[in-house]
Amino acid sequence: MATGSALFALPGIGGSYWTTFFPAMAVLGLGMAVSVAPLTTTVMSAAESEHAGTASGINNAISRVAGMLAIALLGAVAVGVFGAALDRRLSELQVPPEIRRALNAEVPEFAESKGASTDRGRATADA
Repeated sequence: MATGSALFALPGIGGSYWTTFFPAMAVLGLGMAVSVAPLTTTVMSAAESEHAGTASGINNAISRVAGMLAIALLGAVAVGVFGAALDRRLSELQVPPEIRRALNAEVPEFAESKGASTDRGRATADA
């Protein structure tokens, strides 16, 4: 699963789905198949039959919380890496300090994924 997740960092712009995202999805799916089912079987086998519902609920809750924490931590890492890369590029381009400070203050906003805005299209048309 970790290898599949790491493969998602490799795709660049312009590649086809089959050569960029499909290999990562296939490896991630294979990793999940070989780890999630045996883990669930182990948890359910360890619980007595009258506690099967509780064991299943705890297993599902922990998997959801772990996924949520992983996404949150990876998001924090991504913002940190993005900020460091931006700072390095701004240094290479010799951007004035006041502009660098303003851009670095906006790093968390740059990291947010927002869809295309229809207002932007209208503003362009009016300009």
